[in-house]
Amino acid sequence: GVGQSMPPHRAPTLASLDLRDNELGKAEAETLATQLARLSALTELDLSGNEFGDDCWIRIAASLLGLPALDTLNGHKGFGPVRRGGLVELDLAGVGRDLVLATAPLWPRSAGTLTSLDLSKNLVGPCVASHIAENLATLSNLVTLNLICNGLGSGVRVVYDAVVGIQTLKDVKLGGNGVGPKDKLDMVLAPEARHIQFWC
Repeated sequence: GVGQSMPPHRAPTLASLDLRDNELGKAEAETLATQLARLSALTELDLSGNEFGDDCWIRIAASLLGLPALDTLNGHKGFGPVRRGGLVELDLAGVGRDLVLATAPLWPRSAGTLTSLDLSKNLVGPCVASHIAENLATLSNLVTLNLICNGLGSGVRVVYDAVVGIQTLKDVKLGGNGVGPKDKLDMVLAPEARHIQFWC
């Protein structure tokens, strides 16, 4: 079980934890999140191939925010730079839904510097639109945002409404998200509309 995977006496010094493909799900998520938050020396964590739903994964991701040394998550070494903040460009194209959800609460650490964010081809789905939107809204210097092929559906409006007020934003790519004709017209014709692309 998760409790046996991380014995208390190892917690302060554990640097690498691989829990891939362990069929972990909702029942284990809260215990896992609580224990992960104690691993202050952790530099690598792999939770890929498990069965966490969106809400559970967001809870687990929240427990990682205070880990000062975590650089690699689910095999992706880009977690560290996002955690440290101050980025000008961030390319998360095709990294997968879990990594997008895990890094989203860290985007505000680059709020004053980030100008380009690529979240394309991650198929995050509509249920997590608000989680993504609230963190995108903090990026006050964002110029380009790529969200193509994420299956956001009705969540596109949630995301767009969150970022449309960013004065620097010039280019928004929303293709491949199942946006309906009415929503397309509403976004394109809005007084504050930015340059929007609806193709992939």
